[in-house]
Amino acid sequence: MNNIFRLTLATSLFCALTTPLPAKQEPASPQKDHSSFLRSDYYVWNRFEKQGGPNAEQIQNIEVLIFFSPLVPDAKGKLTVDRKFEEALAKLKKAKSPKSQIWLGLGDLRAVSKNKQATDTLAKETVNLCKKYGFTGVDIDWEGNDDIPANVYADVLKSLSAACRKAKLAIANSVGTGPHYIAKSAAVQPYLDHINIQFYYSTRNAMSVNETKQVLDRFEKAGVPRRKLMIGLPVYGMVDMQKNRNAKPTALGYNFMISKGAKPNENTWVNPENGATYYYSGQPLIRSKVDFAKKNGYGGVFTWELTMDAPYSSPQSILRVLDEACKR
Repeated sequence: MNNIFRLTLATSLFCALTTPLPAKQEPASPQKDHSSFLRSDYYVWNRFEKQGGPNAEQIQNIEVLIFFSPLVPDAKGKLTVDRKFEEALAKLKKAKSPKSQIWLGLGDLRAVSKNKQATDTLAKETVNLCKKYGFTGVDIDWEGNDDIPANVYADVLKSLSAACRKAKLAIANSVGTGPHYIAKSAAVQPYLDHINIQFYYSTRNAMSVNETKQVLDRFEKAGVPRRKLMIGLPVYGMVDMQKNRNAKPTALGYNFMISKGAKPNENTWVNPENGATYYYSGQPLIRSKVDFAKKNGYGGVFTWELTMDAPYSSPQSILRVLDEACKR
């Protein structure tokens, strides 16, 4: 997810064929210092860097901020951070609410996936990095990890989970809505506190509450507990990638669309510059999805992502409506 225009989620089924039986349930992470309905979000630090830093008002109500680099281990399992990483993290710590946690975002794990020693090294590196910089949890992105067979992916996450739980760190991952994501989620859910489901990309940006429920039901039927399922909400618009893949651009931030005439209470907008229809979740749909998630015992909500919203002080802000709905 490190690039708004690289949001393509694979839909192949090959991983389902290699999915192992659900592993023995491990104890939940000791790191539970948040509400039963979690409000988390991705803090894409290099985008905030272009804006001069985080908007403190915008992030005050977020319980968990995922510091999204994402970091990628080398073939030996080593993690390396640079000065920009440290400077961006310092800005976030200064701007966030004292009650907010920060989790470390990890990326492509293919380099370590076939090497037990590298996987073990990564687990140690992750814990040490969290201790050094004050992260209270870890989130593993989907990009690159699509190519790891489900049974191998489960082994990697099992190793990471064991190290995180010993260190009292939370652990989650990010997935799409396709069948192979569901199969993988069933394989790894014993090792995770949350599974962040991206209910966005193409026309999924405007999914109804009922359509969202149908996907969530498939995760549950596969064996993922409802309380672990996090619902991802878009803060951007995108064209129908099956019918209009050649549109330029294929995706636009909600803030840009609003500035060009899109309505906050609608879910589609026709761009007058290219004639393409962009799908998004307007304020009423966002509010309905949050209400549905709260009333039905799901783990919580998050968005992709903060920098694409209208100003938080504006009545058109998606995040403001989301925060208000979470508090109700």
